[in-house]
Amino acid sequence: MQNFFLHLGKSTKLGLIVLLFFNPATIVIAQTTDGVNVNISVTESGSGPSRGCKDPDAKNYDPDADLNDQTLCIYWVPGCTDPVADNYDPAADQDDGSCFLLPNVSDFTASYSQDDEQIRLSWENPDYPGLVGVKIIRQIGRLPANPDDGLVVYIGAAEDSVDANIEFDSTYFYMIFAEYEGDRYSSGALAFTVVPGATGNDDDGEEDGDDGDSDEDGGDGSGPADPFADFPQVASSDPRIIALSLGDFLVTQVGEPVQYFDQGRTVYIKAEKATTISLSYAKVPEVLKTIGVTMFDPTDPNKSFSFLLRLNQQQTFYTASIGPLNQPGIYRTKVYVLNFSDQTLKNIEGHLIALAVGVPITAGMTRDIAKELAITTGLLALGVQTVAITTSLTSLADIYYLLLKLIGAILGFFGLKKRYQPWGTVYDAVTKRPIDPAYVSVMKVQAPAEEVATAITDIDGRYGFFLPAGTYILKAGKTHYRFPSQTLAGRSGDELYGNLYFGEPLAIEDQEVINKNIPLDPIGFDWNEFAKSKTEYFRLYSRREAWNQRLFLFLSGLGFLVSLVSLGLSPSWFGVLIVLLYLALFGFKKYWASSHRPARLIKKESGEPVSFAVVRFFLFGLNTEVRSVVVDSLGRFFTLLRPDTYYYTVDEKLSDGSYQQIYKSEPAWLKRGVLSGKIEV
Repeated sequence: MQNFFLHLGKSTKLGLIVLLFFNPATIVIAQTTDGVNVNISVTESGSGPSRGCKDPDAKNYDPDADLNDQTLCIYWVPGCTDPVADNYDPAADQDDGSCFLLPNVSDFTASYSQDDEQIRLSWENPDYPGLVGVKIIRQIGRLPANPDDGLVVYIGAAEDSVDANIEFDSTYFYMIFAEYEGDRYSSGALAFTVVPGATGNDDDGEEDGDDGDSDEDGGDGSGPADPFADFPQVASSDPRIIALSLGDFLVTQVGEPVQYFDQGRTVYIKAEKATTISLSYAKVPEVLKTIGVTMFDPTDPNKSFSFLLRLNQQQTFYTASIGPLNQPGIYRTKVYVLNFSDQTLKNIEGHLIALAVGVPITAGMTRDIAKELAITTGLLALGVQTVAITTSLTSLADIYYLLLKLIGAILGFFGLKKRYQPWGTVYDAVTKRPIDPAYVSVMKVQAPAEEVATAITDIDGRYGFFLPAGTYILKAGKTHYRFPSQTLAGRSGDELYGNLYFGEPLAIEDQEVINKNIPLDPIGFDWNEFAKSKTEYFRLYSRREAWNQRLFLFLSGLGFLVSLVSLGLSPSWFGVLIVLLYLALFGFKKYWASSHRPARLIKKESGEPVSFAVVRFFLFGLNTEVRSVVVDSLGRFFTLLRPDTYYYTVDEKLSDGSYQQIYKSEPAWLKRGVLSGKIEV
């Protein structure tokens, strides 16, 4: 668009001025009014930078504008755009899902009476301003679609009625619409009942009403609790139906934040307020007829009320409103997506939790957070206990090494990683206990220097490499340990291990297995100080261990209990998975504790553990050492041998770091190859 300048000649009086715009480059207009000459010239200025609104949030966003003029921006006004909604905002031009439709009646029921052969209808009118009365329509064998789709059974302001114009062996669907001033209707509540054959055979009536999910007809002829349960289920290939979940539904109450169904398919509402449930029109295909909802009484699952979500006039939301529930509790809620053939495309189940008067919705949310925290904390506590009894983790870095070892084990199981024997061992230079997990790497000495292999030690501190010819250097690492060892520097062996390695280059002439034993010095651990103060250490450790066990047991038990209650209230596959995970961890912990029950060495005189002693097992008759193990700081150890007859010796670690044999057992048959229980020496 071309730009023009208007030039208005000087005037002493105000007259009628007519402005004419033409395309020629220069136009001069002369006009005389009341004896005063007015001269206007319009001159084309040529093309310049264009101005416009460049805010993407504005509804008149102009991406082609050269300059941003914020004064030109026009923004959307969010609000309720449905004229039939009670909170309709005529100034709003963007529907935000907050529309509150006029509430339906509650407790709408239809029951067939065999005594007088008529259907009794009852309901409770909503306590809402502008209510005129109700309108009930009827269809046989299908759902009514709107207030004019069916036979009118009742119009009035009462709360009960009868339908005597019925036929035997038929299913009657009744839709009740609350009518308000201005010829406005609610979305409609639904009830249905089955009228048996003329013989009045109770079995036939029960058979017709039996759907496996709903209650059978009672002796009074009352219908099943869920009117949608008998509709045939059909599979839908529409991706919107497949992806639809309860999380797509909005639950709103006046003055309260918009609620969404969470992963547990639960939402909190206030029992004393009316509630609106909505679903965006874009979430479902156009072939959809309606959405039915059934809510079950929290105290009696045989009682329920059902209603439909209707498409609003703007075709932006399927929505319905219900009056105050009044009774606090957990309302099991079923949602049915129906097509025009009254076939169920999808049904979803969740829970509406109505809070008592005065309880804020945030309290329910806080309870949910506390529930998830309890379950997660319990799982974490149980997991930590499980890892603690099966490994020797001392830092977060050890978790990384444990994961690497797990990957290596999986690769080895499928034959993707070779296993090399014999093994080398990474161990504590002071206590002689194997280090698990430790990280061992191999570096080439020749240029280019690079890491050629890595390994994570197993529970016995073992590792192994099979390398081609070359010169290499090994490095071993573990949190709170130092490599190479300075405690054993210059020695080729100690009381338990030989063939020690301290970081020197290794020359491999041909393909060989590297199985050096690598001692690491503990950082911050002094054996002499430990030996002097171990009585106090054992006392404090035992007390701390007892409290830790109580704490972990409480947290894991609480988490398991909460997960069971949560599964009962909100059944879901996720809840089942959590409970099964708890049971698996409990079972594994019990199995490991029973199959890996450690032995414990204690002094007969003082009852104190024999810390870091070396226990050597010998095959009886041959006097050949077949296994040696180092006990921990509490005198505990576990060993697994081939079932046979053995005797063992105990070498105590003295204050100067040397070892002295203090005990030799009698030969004994180890049926399962495991030594357990308390051993006094």
